[in-house]
Amino acid sequence: MATRTTKSTKTTEAATPDITQIKAEALVERIKSSNPKFLGNMSDQRAANLVRYTLRALAAEINETEEGRLRVAGLGGVAIRQVEREKDGTTEKVKRVILRPAQPKT
Repeated sequence: MATRTTKSTKTTEAATPDITQIKAEALVERIKSSNPKFLGNMSDQRAANLVRYTLRALAAEINETEEGRLRVAGLGGVAIRQVEREKDGTTEKVKRVILRPAQPKT
């Protein structure tokens, strides 16, 4: 099935969760297993590039949006807010991005 890479981040401060990386190739394998005819005779490399560029375009869209909501077909809703955060006695604005995944169709 899909290959995932997990990085463990150990620090002396509060424990941070492991980071799981999902590669474009793993997403292509998932697409092929769920719908074998969907990609037709497209090569795995070309399909992985398509997935990679699609995700980059989505990331650019999120980065360009200062505040608001985005509805991404098949992915779900993305809420973007600017919040104030205090760090070392100074207040700074930080972008908070929250994903609400789409519910699977039954």
